[in-house]
Amino acid sequence: MGLKGNKMLEIYGKSYCGWCTKAVELANSYNLNHTYYNCDDNVNALLLRERFPEIKTLPQIWWNGKHIGGYKAFAEEVQNTIINYGQGAF
Repeated sequence: MGLKGNKMLEIYGKSYCGWCTKAVELANSYNLNHTYYNCDDNVNALLLRERFPEIKTLPQIWWNGKHIGGYKAFAEEVQNTIINYGQGAF
């Protein structure tokens, strides 16, 4: 499960992070219902660090309760979903 409950897709990022922006754009391009947690907000940043102190980079993404990792891993997961289940899987 992600940090804030059972949302289908959770993206933690910062406003100045290009990879974070790309992750949100990818989610939007496939109409994936997601929640973006801006870690410019200290509450979100502290929550992320307290629960997962080993995480050092952003974005960090959880999909269906599974920690995916950063943008590149998320893009691969999207591609694998399309390959295995088709565009309608989203």
